[in-house]
Amino acid sequence: MNVEGTIEFKLVQLIDGVEVSPSNISFTDFMRFNKEVADFIAGSENANLLKDAHPEIKEGSHVVKVALTALLLQSIQPDYEKMQSGDALSGMDPKRLEVVNKWQKRSRKNPDYRVDIIPKTTGLKTVHISANTDFHSKDEKQWVKIERYVRGKLFEQGGKNKANIHLTLEATHQDLVIETTQEFLNKLTGVKTYDMIQVQIVAEENQVSKKLRNPRLIDVSASQPYYDADELDRAIEKGTEAWKDVDNISKWVAEQRGAIYA
Repeated sequence: MNVEGTIEFKLVQLIDGVEVSPSNISFTDFMRFNKEVADFIAGSENANLLKDAHPEIKEGSHVVKVALTALLLQSIQPDYEKMQSGDALSGMDPKRLEVVNKWQKRSRKNPDYRVDIIPKTTGLKTVHISANTDFHSKDEKQWVKIERYVRGKLFEQGGKNKANIHLTLEATHQDLVIETTQEFLNKLTGVKTYDMIQVQIVAEENQVSKKLRNPRLIDVSASQPYYDADELDRAIEKGTEAWKDVDNISKWVAEQRGAIYA
């Protein structure tokens, strides 16, 4: 194997006040971080390249060191240079971007969490992902949190592991899976599949496409209106009969309110 260089992925994290290391890292964190390193190396369409990647777990902090062949370096370098040049990662391989987003979100939630990427090859510098960085795609900045009422056709409710409802929105025809609770599902008693319902949600909206994501139910505000068609017809017939001798209904109503016509 012709090695062009190496790249190290260093996980910095405190566990009960002690820096993480191969001796105290949990099995869950071990598997998750190593899988994310593999995803970063492989990218979206290069899983077969992992056969040429030779990882090594180093002593000290939890560090995964990967030997890079020329082909691996060629795959990684354009995306890595985007990370070196700034926080905006538009055009980055989706799989690598997903991994970077995960590390960035964890560091925001936990300031003690940091990932250092340390390449040992010409032209590439160390990149830190921490609470002080803001790696994101350009598109990510277009999503804003909203709260609103939406109306749509219910085509599924329940969920095996999580309570949710599935709506096709009346206005945009977007299919939404809305997170909810069993308590809210109980409010839908009597609502049938394919009924139109209106619900209040919080979600994120893309300011360009107007698509919604990560919707969560706040309340069920109304279900499909119900009326008895026969009863409505009878009411119309009765009203028509009562007003048949009035030539100008608007004028009659105005006169009852005190209007005077010359």
